[in-house]
Amino acid sequence: MYQTTRWPVGRQTVKFPFLLAASTSRQPLSVRAASHAIEVLGRAAHIPDLSWHSLRHTWAEEIAVDLLAQYGGDEDRCLALLCELGGWSHTSPTPKHYIQNALRREAWIFQEVRARQLWRVAGPVEGRR
Repeated sequence: MYQTTRWPVGRQTVKFPFLLAASTSRQPLSVRAASHAIEVLGRAAHIPDLSWHSLRHTWAEEIAVDLLAQYGGDEDRCLALLCELGGWSHTSPTPKHYIQNALRREAWIFQEVRARQLWRVAGPVEGRR
């Protein structure tokens, strides 16, 4: 994994472009070592199925929600940005799936808030058991 943009705020300055590096060298972790690291983290967090794939999935779900909020529901723009951020081609169906899930989540939240407001205004029907 390579860091190609500015370092995040608070990250110690280092002289190599890798996000994950071996503690004994300035080389990136091997795939095997990175897989082992995520397994250990999963056990410590009591998440037995934690994987790099599940982290990427969670990241994409959250980014899709944030993009829709940022760009006022402009699905095409959000889709293009998610493709770019996630490294998907613009013809890949995967980012569309994340955007659709985010829209579905937003719709359910809207419906839940609306129902609570209607219930509060109308109140329970008197005399019914």
